[in-house]
Amino acid sequence: MVHLTLSDDEYVDRYYNRRLEYNASLVFDKLYLKTGNCFGDCPKIELTLEKGTNKILFNGISNCNYIGRTHITIDEEKLRKFENLFQWSNIDKIDSTQYYGVIDGWEMSIYFDYNKKSKTIRGAHWGMPFQVRPIINLLLFIVQEKNLI
Repeated sequence: MVHLTLSDDEYVDRYYNRRLEYNASLVFDKLYLKTGNCFGDCPKIELTLEKGTNKILFNGISNCNYIGRTHITIDEEKLRKFENLFQWSNIDKIDSTQYYGVIDGWEMSIYFDYNKKSKTIRGAHWGMPFQVRPIINLLLFIVQEKNLI
C-alpha cells in the first residue's frame, strides 16, 4: 500500500509509513519453523515456540551440532521480543500462496497460529518477506547461541 507518491516528468517515488504495519492486537499462540535443503550443508531443524511455555522445542535432523530433540528455555525479554516482532509482522497482508525463494537458498517454512487463525509462509531464508525475517533470525540466533547448529 502506497501512502505518499512524489513524481515529476520522469521519476515516480512511492513511500509508505512502516508504523502502519504495527498491530497490537496480533497475538501468536505458536510459531513453528522447519528448515530444509540448500546447495551446501544447511542445518535441517524444526523449532516450535508455544506461547506461555517460555521454551523452544528444538529438533535437530541433520547438519547440526545436536541431533534429536531438546528444549531451550528463553527469558521473558526474548519472549517479549518475539511478541513485538510478531505485532510488526503485518502477517495478514503477507501472501501465503507465494513461494519466497531464491537460487541456492536455505529452504524453510514458518507457521503461525495466532488470533484463531493460522498461516504458513514458505521460501528460502533470504527470500522470505522482510516482515517475518526478524522472527526467523531471532529463532536461529537462539539455537546458534546454544551451539545446537
